[in-house]
Amino acid sequence: MKSLFAKFRDTNEAQESALRDSAPRSEFPPELHDLIMNAVYTAHRAESTEVSSIGMLQCFIKSWLPVTGFAGLVLLGVLLTIQNRPVATVQNPQPLSEISKAFATSQELVDSLPTVAIGPLSEELDKVNRDLDRTAEFLLATLP
Repeated sequence: MKSLFAKFRDTNEAQESALRDSAPRSEFPPELHDLIMNAVYTAHRAESTEVSSIGMLQCFIKSWLPVTGFAGLVLLGVLLTIQNRPVATVQNPQPLSEISKAFATSQELVDSLPTVAIGPLSEELDKVNRDLDRTAEFLLATLP
């Protein structure tokens, strides 16, 4: 006894073989493709010739946005060039002796710093260096 699916398979095979063996009933005219393509081109041209405000805005943005960007960059370059232009230097009215006196005073100030202010800092730096050395020794000792 055949199953329900076997009946369908037999009918499908019969239909498929009948369709394959039969000749096509109608032939397409050779100019059908050209007619369809002409209709598509005509529709596209008609659509592109319609003027809408959104289309005009998109066209304006596409054409002028790069131009305005380039013009902005050129303007920025000109402004930076004008702003960073070297200014003519004016002769320094102060004599050289006053400048050298200021440097000598600053050196005297550095030399006269009390060791009381710097001493604790140097001791702390020595302790930190000692801790780093001990840490390095410990790490080297624990490595296999």
